[in-house]
Amino acid sequence: VKGFLVQFDIAAKPETTAAWRARGTIADDDRASMPPPPFRRGMVSFAGGGDNSRGTELFIAYRDSTHLGNAAWETPIGFVRYGMDVVDAFYGGYGDVAPYGSGPSQGELYKRGNEYAHAEFPQLDYIKK
Repeated sequence: VKGFLVQFDIAAKPETTAAWRARGTIADDDRASMPPPPFRRGMVSFAGGGDNSRGTELFIAYRDSTHLGNAAWETPIGFVRYGMDVVDAFYGGYGDVAPYGSGPSQGELYKRGNEYAHAEFPQLDYIKK
């Protein structure tokens, strides 16, 4: 989502995604003992969809945000110190997932991996290693 965040790390091969998902989720951090810092441009966090839902997916914030980091699964784990120019150059034309944009379906990425991504979203950028 250009100007907001970039989310990544669903595996290229569905069997790899399935193997990682079979390992379960990562528990949320204890916010009582460690309140999160304000979200700043370049912060890296696990993506999640509810309590204790973190897996392999991460996101990088494109800008400072007051609403990122409020959920327990959005605890920053790192920061892009060098190379935000590379992150800024990622293709963002598809926008968010439906119904908010025309980006890829996470469910289809889980099931079909890069076969789906290459066929339906040819302008996506990829992390190769």
